[in-house]
Amino acid sequence: MRRNTRGGKKSKNKPRGYWNDIQNWRSYFRDFAASKGFDPLLIENWVDIHTADVVELQGSGPLAKTNSSLRLALLKAFPELNAQVATNGMWFVNPTTMRNNNA
Repeated sequence: MRRNTRGGKKSKNKPRGYWNDIQNWRSYFRDFAASKGFDPLLIENWVDIHTADVVELQGSGPLAKTNSSLRLALLKAFPELNAQVATNGMWFVNPTTMRNNNA
């Protein structure tokens, strides 16, 4: 049996290849949104979320696959958000956060 050498804390590492499955991204972002109390399928709910928020809650996997772009990670996880981006005029000022282009 392998001994835990991290001071009794369980490792939060995912198995190799875990983040290759987009369904795991969707699951992660749904759980993230639930922990923050919002619907992940409404793009305006992501406006004040930053990459640091995602990393803090063990979501660096999707970000690593999208060059640290929260925008790309969300759009890959939830392609249905693309229509809301076009309709609502939502866009990302930089890859780490979302802002309304009318702001």
